[in-house]
Amino acid sequence: MRLAPGETIGSYRLIRLIGQGGMGEVYEAEHTGLRKRMALKVFTADGAKADFLRKRFLAEGRILARLDHPRLVKVHDLGLDEKRDMPYFAMDLVVGADGSPWTLERWRLERKPDESAIAAVYDDLCKGLEYLHAQGVAHRDIKLENVLIDSMGRAVLSDFGVSRIFDEGLRRDLSVTVTFAADKAPIMGSFGYLAPELKRGEAATPASDAYALGVLIFRLLTGVWYENDSAAMDLLAGFDERWTTLLTQLLSEDPSRRLPLPTLKLARGVRHFAPTWLAATVFVLLALGGIALYVVNRPQHYDFDEFFPPDEEALQ
Repeated sequence: MRLAPGETIGSYRLIRLIGQGGMGEVYEAEHTGLRKRMALKVFTADGAKADFLRKRFLAEGRILARLDHPRLVKVHDLGLDEKRDMPYFAMDLVVGADGSPWTLERWRLERKPDESAIAAVYDDLCKGLEYLHAQGVAHRDIKLENVLIDSMGRAVLSDFGVSRIFDEGLRRDLSVTVTFAADKAPIMGSFGYLAPELKRGEAATPASDAYALGVLIFRLLTGVWYENDSAAMDLLAGFDERWTTLLTQLLSEDPSRRLPLPTLKLARGVRHFAPTWLAATVFVLLALGGIALYVVNRPQHYDFDEFFPPDEEALQ
């Protein structure tokens, strides 16, 4: 169901559509009583998977409402528009200096960031993830489209629709139970960012988030997708050597080697993003060798029981 500016959902008047995904749409909205601008995420999915996605949507709202960190988007309200039977939650409105939403993907394409700017993004995401993991939650879908850039140029992690609660204490605190797929563990996330252990069907952990962060940074630097190949790190030949050390750790096949998240201190006068002849040559050789570099825009979801109502079942 597509909503229109001027319509009211709960206590919020819609101003403009600023994003959309598999479960719903995100609007800039104004609380009619407080006169405060917020981002309102509304559930609009229908069809065969609507019940499954509705459970996920409510789960995302409940997770975010428990988190409070400047590098993570914050939820302030969770409700139901009874007239439309439409769940929604209100979040911080994160927009760039020009007043429009900026994802990290848009920032990469339009701003052509240099190494110093990418290092600042890495630092922001590390701080957000370290807090998130300390709360017992793995994000499970870190990618360029799920990171926002605010008006101060800081990175803010968003979209927790497939997050996993791995801390048993938090599960008990939320009065939840666990359900499992009948034959194998569910795989959720965006395929290009999946850690090797997730592709094998193992559970998501902070280490798998670290791997996805490595893929994200590799793409910001080189403009191409990371492939688990001995020549992949050659694409970093034109950059500060500290990137190679950092990404070798984050992209390790062994999850135990990825954490804690490595710190990064670049040398002064780091170079601006510019593919070197060596990097370009390696890229061509990889392409000729049949190594696929691809973009996956939508998470690959597998049906399995999630929790609903929120007080009775939980994320896997």
